[in-house]
Amino acid sequence: MKIAICDDNDIFLKELKEELEKFFRDMDVLILEFHSGEELLDAYQKMEFHVIILDIEMDGIDGLKTAGQIRKENTSIPIILLTSHRELALQGYEINAFRFLVKPVSSQKLQETLHELQKQIFGKERIMVSADGVDYYLPENDILYLKSENVYVRLVTENRSYLVRKTLKEQFKELGSPFWFQVHRSYIINLNYAVSFDGKTVTMKGNNVIPVSKTKRGIFQKTIMHFFRNKH
Repeated sequence: MKIAICDDNDIFLKELKEELEKFFRDMDVLILEFHSGEELLDAYQKMEFHVIILDIEMDGIDGLKTAGQIRKENTSIPIILLTSHRELALQGYEINAFRFLVKPVSSQKLQETLHELQKQIFGKERIMVSADGVDYYLPENDILYLKSENVYVRLVTENRSYLVRKTLKEQFKELGSPFWFQVHRSYIINLNYAVSFDGKTVTMKGNNVIPVSKTKRGIFQKTIMHFFRNKH
């Protein structure tokens, strides 16, 4: 993913790049710096960007005019506008800005914006997990099943598992893919990894055996049969 950041203040540009690198540290992200609207527009003709963050107030072509030129060619790319004057943000509606951030930009506001940006780019098919002090954006289909463990949810993949501090119900609401099924009050499984069902338990890839509650067995059998019939 390529992110373009454009600001004529070198110190701010450096600080912004550091914040972005910290946020996207586990992802393949290239952050490119530009110091003017002209410089950004010239680069835009030669390469594709997935996100653009630019200051409204710049010498030469300002941020609004720069964004306007880009919008003529690309109506969907997320554009985040920066401004030292809140009233200027209103003009950004004309170019359908993704967000407006008022300078000096607080770390919290930037983090919130980047989380929303991540949701838009990746949809709900990724779950953020933390391990060893590093945040990962885990593709949903890498997860075999989810298990409730008190105030945590354990996300189990083929190679390892992750703990997320939330309830199973909360995590279920955030899942965006259609292949999930809650077989038990403590388990949600990925139907793609179900191997067999004996009427009481479902065996997952890797030989993990998951209980299926009595109230779920009938609907689960119909669901799993329908799922694999349509999959194949």
